[in-house]
Amino acid sequence: MTKPVSRHQKFAVLLAALPAITGTLYFIVYHDFAPNPELYWPSVIVTAVLTGVVFAIFYSKFKSGSWVLAKRPESRKEKWVLWLLPLVFYLYALLHVYIVIPRIYTSLFGTEMVISEAIKARETEYGRYRTCDYQIKTENHQAFGLHLCISREQYNSMPDRGGIAILRIIKSPAGTLIESVSLPRRY
Repeated sequence: MTKPVSRHQKFAVLLAALPAITGTLYFIVYHDFAPNPELYWPSVIVTAVLTGVVFAIFYSKFKSGSWVLAKRPESRKEKWVLWLLPLVFYLYALLHVYIVIPRIYTSLFGTEMVISEAIKARETEYGRYRTCDYQIKTENHQAFGLHLCISREQYNSMPDRGGIAILRIIKSPAGTLIESVSLPRRY
């Protein structure tokens, strides 16, 4: 007879799964933050240490017998899933350490500014996971998950390359939160 899964074990697994849940929700809702590139390698290191500690604790709990698997993995697929869990945890934790936490810091402690930025290109988004129909790419603000959305009228009134965009931003040492994008009026 196998030992039942404890309440502490269920809680720990929920905490370990939390970055996947909140990270996915983050990318569904927010597309407006460019983190400071200088924070990338420190974030990678912090996330690697965090992942190592979390899974060392999990491993020691399972090895000592104080925690048990609800079902023993039997197929190769189930075993691969167990081996991939640390990688999935690492990637979602990196998302939080490098993007989500700096975005929260910037929104709370950043300084509001209005800047003009050179437009690198304009694009239309198609596909299942599009965040906006029309967007621009700027020279200085580019990041994974960043989409600078504009209206159809703005898109049609600008050239394919070049031009200027007016960005209302909140800036901090952690990164830049882009609140709005507008184009200068043409007379």
